[in-house]
Amino acid sequence: MMLLLALLPCLFGKVIMYNGTPDSKSAGQDNTALLNTMLASMAPGDTLMIENQTFWLAGGVQASDLIDATIHLDGTLRFLPGDKH
Repeated sequence: MMLLLALLPCLFGKVIMYNGTPDSKSAGQDNTALLNTMLASMAPGDTLMIENQTFWLAGGVQASDLIDATIHLDGTLRFLPGDKH
């Protein structure tokens, strides 16, 4: 039984809790960097959980090569305004 419990994360992936700074425009750059790090660390079957709060982000959110990964978004992702051309 213990072996089965130890293998569960390998079989079904792990749950990753996003722990950015909510409700802070000044945390936008740091929140973006953290989100990018978490997205890059996801393996097949993993779930990224974003709780029911507002997180400010700067431009440049990147995710690639995600396979069978889930982003569970209960909250709001808001982006800082960029330069207008």
